[in-house]
Order: sequence, then structure tokens, then C-alpha cells
Amino acid sequence: LDRRAPSRFEFAQIAVKRLQLIALLENPETCVAYILEVMRKLGVRWPRRPSALRTWLGLRVLRFRLLGGRGGDVLRPATSVDPDWLAPMLVIGQSGGILIRHDVRLAALATCFTLARYIRRGYIAHAPFALASYANCLQIVHRDCAGARRFAELALALNERVPDPVYGPRCAMRIHGMVYPWLMPRR
Repeated sequence: LDRRAPSRFEFAQIAVKRLQLIALLENPETCVAYILEVMRKLGVRWPRRPSALRTWLGLRVLRFRLLGGRGGDVLRPATSVDPDWLAPMLVIGQSGGILIRHDVRLAALATCFTLARYIRRGYIAHAPFALASYANCLQIVHRDCAGARRFAELALALNERVPDPVYGPRCAMRIHGMVYPWLMPRR
């Protein structure tokens, strides 16, 4: 880069590349510290170890926003894309695996952040996968089996309406491999 300061989006792109290198060379604690530092610079403040109450509240508020309030289908495609708005999403998209390995509650907050942004401005991509991740968080963190089943079904329905060659199978794998085995009776 030249001598000018990078924009928020360029900063996020640089951070994602650095994160890929740090993930290969360092331990997960170092990666999480870097992720939280980058997210702070992008305006998102999360603790390293979120409390159960904060995570529970984030999941409940998001559930209300997804099901209640306006009613109907709240997840819709974005009509325009703002690179500044997209910058934190870029970092979260790269850091999901690291966050869940460090603390499942931190990954749940990241999922809630992503879906809240999708509700507010529309989704760019991977909305079914985000819903499947939310169902997984409801099941693991909140122990809400009925909610997990409901959002898993919504994710599968959205996955059929909005096909994605990469994240479509990942969405199905997350639901059929991680959510449904805990919800469905054994045969």
C-alpha cells in the first residue's frame, strides 16, 4: 500500500490475510487476541470470554428480531453494498472456526452480529449458513431444541431458495451433522 491510510474495507482485507498467517503459525489464543483487536478498530467490542448472560441475551434478542416484530421474511437480499459496513463481516467470516475453537459463546456473538446485520441491511451471501449457525448456537449455548429445529428448517428452506455451490453444502452439513443428531430420536 502507498503512504495513505487504508480504508476500513482495505484494513479488513489486510487483517484477514494476517489472520490467515497467524492461524497457521500461532496458537488460537493469539489469533483470538488479534481478531478482537481488529474488531475493536472496526467498532465492535467483544470480551475475550463473554458471559453466559450476554450470550443468552444476544440469542434471545436475535430470536425476537427473526420471528417477532415485523413478521414475514426478515432476511432479504441486500439492495446495495457499503464496503464500510462489510468490513467487520469480512473479518468474522474468516474467523468463525478460530472463535468457536476458543469459546463457543464468542462464536455465538459473532453469529448474532452477522444475522443482525443481515436483518438490518439485507444479506450479501451465506444467509442459510448463518441461520444454520444460529440454530447450532441455540442448541449448544441456549439448549433450546425447539428453536434449533425451527431455525434449522428455516435455513434448509432458504438454502433451497438461494442456492450456493460452496455454502449450500456447508449449511446442510451443519444442520444434518451437528444440529439434527441431537434433536432427532435414535433409530
